[in-house]
Amino acid sequence: PSARKAADSPTAKKARALWLSPHALGAVSDPSESALRAWVKRQHRVDDLAFVRAADAYAVIEGLKQWAVRTGVDWTTHKDPRRCVLAALWRRLAEAGAAPANDLGTFARAVFGIPSIALVESTRLDPVIAELGRRLREAAR
Repeated sequence: PSARKAADSPTAKKARALWLSPHALGAVSDPSESALRAWVKRQHRVDDLAFVRAADAYAVIEGLKQWAVRTGVDWTTHKDPRRCVLAALWRRLAEAGAAPANDLGTFARAVFGIPSIALVESTRLDPVIAELGRRLREAAR
């Protein structure tokens, strides 16, 4: 199953992106496509994202969004979903006493060369999210 081609519908792409949020926040140990397929099958009784009907796509996406909410993401803090996940990660690291800098902007500038978190294009935040997720999972151990 892990060697299958990933579904490439807009729903599948969004589900895949949302699947990484609970992973970054430590609620999902396996971020792989096969683990996402297993979740979709368990929760929605569909063998693969490629088989999710348009009528069921909303339930899949909302299920993943609600899971992210339970792990600390507040989807109302920013218009950009990546920034919402980033804010949750930073908050959780700070609460654990494991924030790697005084503030997120300082960390992003020092480690990734991002001059301004507020002004940088959203796709440049992916490595920051991945690194902070790694640090949060490590701090939880």
